[in-house]
Amino acid sequence: MASPRLLSNLLLLIPLSAFAQIDEAIVEHSSTLPSLTESAWNNPALLSEKYESSLSSVAGSFYNSDKERFGEFKADSYMKLKSITISAHALYNNGAKHNVRFCENVDIDKIYPYLTYDAVGGNLNLERYAFGGEIGVKISDRWDAGGFISYNAGLFYRNVDPRPRIVTGDFKLGAGGAYSLNDNYKVGLYLNFDKYKQSCGITFMSELGASKIYHLTGLGSHYNRFAGLGNSTYYNGNSFGGAVTLLPSTEGIYANVSAHKGKMNLILEDLNKLPMSKIDTRDLSIEAGYKSKIWGVTAFTDILRKHGYENIFGDAASGQYPQIGTVAMHIINQNIYGVKGTVDLPIKRTVLSVTPAVGYSHYKELYRDPKRLLKCDNLTSSVEMKAISVIANRVIVRGGIKYNLVSPVTHDIVNVTTNNDDLTNYISILQEGYETATGTCHNFSASIGADLMICSNKYVIGIDATYVRDKLYGNHSLFSASFKF
Repeated sequence: MASPRLLSNLLLLIPLSAFAQIDEAIVEHSSTLPSLTESAWNNPALLSEKYESSLSSVAGSFYNSDKERFGEFKADSYMKLKSITISAHALYNNGAKHNVRFCENVDIDKIYPYLTYDAVGGNLNLERYAFGGEIGVKISDRWDAGGFISYNAGLFYRNVDPRPRIVTGDFKLGAGGAYSLNDNYKVGLYLNFDKYKQSCGITFMSELGASKIYHLTGLGSHYNRFAGLGNSTYYNGNSFGGAVTLLPSTEGIYANVSAHKGKMNLILEDLNKLPMSKIDTRDLSIEAGYKSKIWGVTAFTDILRKHGYENIFGDAASGQYPQIGTVAMHIINQNIYGVKGTVDLPIKRTVLSVTPAVGYSHYKELYRDPKRLLKCDNLTSSVEMKAISVIANRVIVRGGIKYNLVSPVTHDIVNVTTNNDDLTNYISILQEGYETATGTCHNFSASIGADLMICSNKYVIGIDATYVRDKLYGNHSLFSASFKF
């Protein structure tokens, strides 16, 4: 027998008698409300609060963008089993990265500014694997507990000079607990740990010679002493953090505070594992708002501090470079503030969702000596509309559109130049990115999809298409076919 809470939630969305169980699950899992409290779902002990229904899917898709093209297989599952809730995922994709301009690394957001650069570049073949799962268990009337584990891996390579072979691995582990204050509110605490590695070995087979390898240190600078050396590098990093969450089961005040601290080391492996540089990262996120069964609003802020350090070495002796000091050279300060809301409007056999948002972002990047500066403050606003409808009790159709406006407020760039001809293209990339980020951007996306229920409405086959036009991050399209159960 369905719980009163499940019935009330579904009745608010759409007439319950009109659909079979699979319909209810698809409608519920299409709701925009869980995304409003997205940070809460990092705690596996709160997993049971995300949805009332179970839904699993397997899908094959094709992704095409200015930067990547690949085919993908993906499986997802969310299952509620009495006092246990389980979520799991797995994916594999295979394709290529296009228009790779001189940087022989991936996952740039994790390792920037310490990148490996050559003056040639070129497309990269890619393979990615990922799997993970989380479980939440109700252990008493008041207490819930849970844990999660995931692993992502990637292989990237090129069969012409320069020939990088890049291997990545990202392992995440965490656990959490939640306590029911009353019938409506839960307070949760979770802790997590992340271990990341990336290795890159570059070889040259041409008889005409090899291009010079540079180790970038931010905003057009590079570690001059090791220019042309260190073709084999690896990054070794880890981070840990946690969060405290106040989550209403039906409606009420929502709040989440999370903090993370991480470090990343760059090692030049073929120089006797020389520790060239390191990154220290600190991140604080705060959210607070109100949610009901059909609408919600949240204010949020995210504060990031990222400091880069370069190690100083003496003259080599027996192939060893003795470390004699460390200097703090690179700083990134980023603050993001915003407000977002969402509402699910039931209209007969259709649910219409509207999600507006406004925000302000501050980004400042500084290299200390010689001084180089990049600063960009932007005002952002967006609105997204989605709809899902059931036709003739067998077909589900859905669609959505989103418009995003990025307006510059203040910006500045100082001394991002070079006298090295090999680095001219790198400087042009930075300047092009600055010009794009400091100009007014009108971004747009649209999606459409349909599901057909089969086998007495027990299973669903579906197709979906999405197109995104984004001036800053590039355009892309996605086509997929899925099987849901």
